[in-house]
Amino acid sequence: MKTTFTGKGSIGIYEGLTILGIIIVIAVCAVKRSYFFSGTVLGASLVGYLLAFFLASFGLRRQGLGWERIFYAVASAAAARWLFEIIYHYVFPASPEEFVKDLQNLSTNISETNFPLLWSVMMVMIIFTGYKYMAAGRWFWFAAGATTMFFLFWILVGYPQWVRPEQWPIRHPFIPLISPTYAHAPDTAAMAAISRVSLAMNSATKIAACAVLPLLFFRADKT
Repeated sequence: MKTTFTGKGSIGIYEGLTILGIIIVIAVCAVKRSYFFSGTVLGASLVGYLLAFFLASFGLRRQGLGWERIFYAVASAAAARWLFEIIYHYVFPASPEEFVKDLQNLSTNISETNFPLLWSVMMVMIIFTGYKYMAAGRWFWFAAGATTMFFLFWILVGYPQWVRPEQWPIRHPFIPLISPTYAHAPDTAAMAAISRVSLAMNSATKIAACAVLPLLFFRADKT
């Protein structure tokens, strides 16, 4: 059945509520002057997942889909979340032995010793149930390129981690964004500096990565 095009440039109730959610998350983080929305939940994570939902829903609405687009939008948010986790975990290639152990790990817990690769791939693949509405257009390639650049920059500054600042630098920092005297976080000032850079990079990279797959729904022949 041919997909018809309706409502170009308009947003519906799902998209409106998602925009409201993004505004609320940003407002809460701004008032708190923190990267965290609540506890250890990054505001950027929530913004990224909501953005993925919005992009998928909006793209499908522009292709003429009605209420059923919500299912693809939810799948997009889940896929976006796990795509980031896969890239984040394998930004440095794992050994064949580690890869096999990750593949055999049937858990969904990313904090375990072995990464839940099988579960992660399954979660990413669910978005492709909407393959007939997908095409790799310019916006998809732009988001993919931005994500790659953010990850590359993150690596070039030593790949700092806010949960483990003492591990910085994980790789030799080619860009001296963090003072070399802060290596392995010898004091609280060093920990704070490493964490700030890590949170900024994590936030920017996650939001960009969450936009990649949903932008497949922005078909040039339909929009």
